[in-house]
Amino acid sequence: MEELEIKMGAITFLDVLGWKGIWQRKDNPIQALDSLRERLQLNANEYSRGTNLETNVLSISDTVVLLTEVKIPDNPNDALELHGRLCSEVLFVSLEQQIPLRGATGYGEFSVNTKNNIFVGKAIDETASWYEQADWIGVFMTPSAFYSYDGENPKWWISYQPPLKKAIEFSTFATVWAEIKTGEKSALEIVSSFGKMSPIIPEIITKFSHTHKFLKEIESHNNSENI
Repeated sequence: MEELEIKMGAITFLDVLGWKGIWQRKDNPIQALDSLRERLQLNANEYSRGTNLETNVLSISDTVVLLTEVKIPDNPNDALELHGRLCSEVLFVSLEQQIPLRGATGYGEFSVNTKNNIFVGKAIDETASWYEQADWIGVFMTPSAFYSYDGENPKWWISYQPPLKKAIEFSTFATVWAEIKTGEKSALEIVSSFGKMSPIIPEIITKFSHTHKFLKEIESHNNSENI
């Protein structure tokens, strides 16, 4: 049996909110999710040209996994910025497709067999344990990524305390939605897409209200920087 090579890099887990029963409100959700995966892979390839980064985008059921190997372990920033950009650019697209995503980005050791979609490692375990704690539509850094990232000039991340289940408090970095960063859409315009997710029942309203709050905050932050 071939031994898996231990690599160092950034890992992001993204899963679809409300996948259970999605067939009742969404035609061909599998095709929509696979389209998002392909978009992520194409963008990763484009943004990595001329760098030492190599990204694989895999999927298992309703979860998409981004794995970026870092050839120079002492420089994690480029990989984490890449993941921030990829996630920022796919969040609104997923909302428009009615397959909204939540996720987490970690950093550390992992091994992967892309042929069989098998991946293991410390960073895999950490990231997998954190992303399901998110109570919103969005992506944040786990402790391994947060403590590896210098955070001095973030392009696609903003300091934030994401809403987590079990009353966990953790101040970290969260991805800035690309549409607000570029000024293409306002928070209100993005929030208007929430209606497509109806019925929004009491059990899931916090995910939308937490997302709305975050969008308003990053919009305010973005506006203050442009003054």
